[in-house]
Amino acid sequence: MSFVCLLANRNGAVVSSDTRITYNLLGKQLNLHYDHKQKVFRADRGRILWGAAGIAMSGISIVNLEVEKIFSRSDLSLDERILRIRRYICRISKQFYKMMLKKSDGIIHIVYASYIDPEAPIAGEIFALNGDITTDRTCPLPVYLQMGSNAAFLPPAEPLSDEMSIDELTEFAAERVRLAISYDKNRKAEDPGYNITVGGSIRSRSVSI
Repeated sequence: MSFVCLLANRNGAVVSSDTRITYNLLGKQLNLHYDHKQKVFRADRGRILWGAAGIAMSGISIVNLEVEKIFSRSDLSLDERILRIRRYICRISKQFYKMMLKKSDGIIHIVYASYIDPEAPIAGEIFALNGDITTDRTCPLPVYLQMGSNAAFLPPAEPLSDEMSIDELTEFAAERVRLAISYDKNRKAEDPGYNITVGGSIRSRSVSI
């Protein structure tokens, strides 16, 4: 799985990730990966930042395209967009789980920050597992959100403040991705059979107010 983190405050937001995509077959990890995956995005003329991680192979690419379309629907309120995304990722995660004969979880995890109303920015995350939404929350700013296979193993992130600039947020995010990549490399050194799922380069998207 990937590593994606989002940092947001009153000055703007940054979402960063690794670029690795790994493959599995019916729940079994294959020693096959590519380091070209786009996992972080801007939508609605740059007013929404978001990142995605989850189902392997081409599935998450298809999800990203559809989520991008929904987030870009400026004719809809943010609440309506989130509702449509919830419904969509529930359906796709369930279909994936069934397609994998229930041997590989259908996971889709999305983090986002919206500056549609610059006076009331908001961030949140949605997590779908095998057809169910297990996390759906919004967060007051400033906030740090992270997701992915190594998220629980990283040192706690330092608290954010509204005083941090976009450049400071970007470096903060990049350092978290570097930590996640290093963690996977260290696991591989300790266990040669471990399949590295976080790697490649660091990609970021940002929006400033």
